[in-house]
Amino acid sequence: MFHRPRAAIAAATLIGAGLICALPAAAHDPATAPAKPRNALPPETLQVIDLGKEIPGMEGRSLRMRKVTLLPGGALPLHSHTDRPAIVYVLEGRVREHYPADKAPIVYGAGDARTEQAGVDHWIENIGETPVVGVVVDVVNDGSAPAFTTEEVRRRYGLE
Repeated sequence: MFHRPRAAIAAATLIGAGLICALPAAAHDPATAPAKPRNALPPETLQVIDLGKEIPGMEGRSLRMRKVTLLPGGALPLHSHTDRPAIVYVLEGRVREHYPADKAPIVYGAGDARTEQAGVDHWIENIGETPVVGVVVDVVNDGSAPAFTTEEVRRRYGLE
């Protein structure tokens, strides 16, 4: 029996429905990424689980759920998901996700879910007239495990 990975099925469904749109590659120069969050409310932590108490070998890691809000004109800076896998579900609004590598930006919005994992370096901007509200679930380092920093990803693209 043929099995398609769920991510591929979801991506094909989103693309087929016209919910994710590729944009010209020239629009994602890393020098255009904001250095700090812009017009973003402080993330609201909804729940946290200490994974070190739940799964052997996960000491120093937590599973975290947050509500993230970007106001119109808002943006999140260039950051990496190396060492911090995440799943994002957009409740309201539309965003453009930029990649500094050879991948064109994409647009997605309310009702869309995205995965972010090792190898994903990106920045996000609100492209609408209303706030973007999303739920982000990620595995985070509490500081006791080796960390990959935002400064390292900015140096990777010559932004420091």
